[in-house]
Amino acid sequence: MVNFLVEDVDRAFRELAARGGAVHQGARGYPMGRTDRPVRRSRREHPPAHPDRLAKVLLRLRRVKTAELKGEGGVKAIGIVGSPRRGGSTDVLVEQVLAGARAHGLEAEKVYLGELDIRPCRACYSCAATGRCVIEDDFPWLLEKVLGSVGIVLGSPMYVGTVTALMKAFIDRVDCSQVEMVRAPTGEARFRRRHRGRWGVVVAVCDLSPLAELRHCVRVLGACLRDLGAEPVDEVLARRLADVGDVERRPELIERAFRAGEELARAIKGGEAGERGRGAEDPGADRGL
Repeated sequence: MVNFLVEDVDRAFRELAARGGAVHQGARGYPMGRTDRPVRRSRREHPPAHPDRLAKVLLRLRRVKTAELKGEGGVKAIGIVGSPRRGGSTDVLVEQVLAGARAHGLEAEKVYLGELDIRPCRACYSCAATGRCVIEDDFPWLLEKVLGSVGIVLGSPMYVGTVTALMKAFIDRVDCSQVEMVRAPTGEARFRRRHRGRWGVVVAVCDLSPLAELRHCVRVLGACLRDLGAEPVDEVLARRLADVGDVERRPELIERAFRAGEELARAIKGGEAGERGRGAEDPGADRGL
């Protein structure tokens, strides 16, 4: 059973209608067809909508949004490197993911957080209504690039059990501005993403830390992908990488990252996760290689 908030479904129907979908107003206030008349809602409580029907409508809406994101210039993917090192292991693996995506026809670019001015979130909640942050730095520029992409690759080494400060500042700004808080009829606060229709890959790197700690980084990066409306389709976990150049001596990791980029491209073109799916790491991760 697929659970949807009535508010989510109504908004999905209205957004689909605005994009030219065949939506008409039903007797109980559900948007069931195109109409120029204002929506009139019954004061009675909405009955539960059939989950299969809602799933089909939301899938159609996702496909429409994905088509919009592709634009005339082709499907775009962006890689965001959270390491302060250019040419380090995280940078190399993110580049290999993008290379795998490019091999399947995607346009891809890479951004280094260490070369941008992205300040910490102030928790002022000025972005709550609009989704626009009031801090004047490079975050709005980067967010525009991210939201103009269908594929998102987030990569970070693990520092003291989590992602780097560079990546964490970006994640906090995304979480605050791109997730809405809505009130359910019961008064309970719930969170709703502003975006859908994207797919992503996570790259997490460490040296000697246990695999369980590295997976914490994956969870943090995956949460950021979901805030951006991106479904994680693959994960690249790499251990025993301390110095610049270490990853080049691990051809299995290079190949693994490239395959993750191929999975990303297939997911984007097919509208769902690739065959390998999520949760895979480098072949030696569990053995501590």
